[in-house]
Amino acid sequence: MSVNMIEKLLHDVSSSRSTAERFNTDLDGCLARYRLSEEEREMFRSGDVRAMRDRGANPMLTMGFWMAVHGPREMGEYMKRMKRREARADG
Repeated sequence: MSVNMIEKLLHDVSSSRSTAERFNTDLDGCLARYRLSEEEREMFRSGDVRAMRDRGANPMLTMGFWMAVHGPREMGEYMKRMKRREARADG
């Protein structure tokens, strides 16, 4: 699939409280509303924001998504996940 659907879901979750709530309470139902490959669905299931970014998703969308789903207190975890792949690529 294209980055457009990934970014659409990221945007919808970060800008709509009802979509964020559905994402948190009925993940598979929420994901079914978007044309995503199984690999892309797994990125959302596992919260792999780095993989989303590597696919070309806007970093502001991944961050807004993370905050909508996990809250601002979990930004440290977001940063760890974003840096994890960079460390592997460097090492």
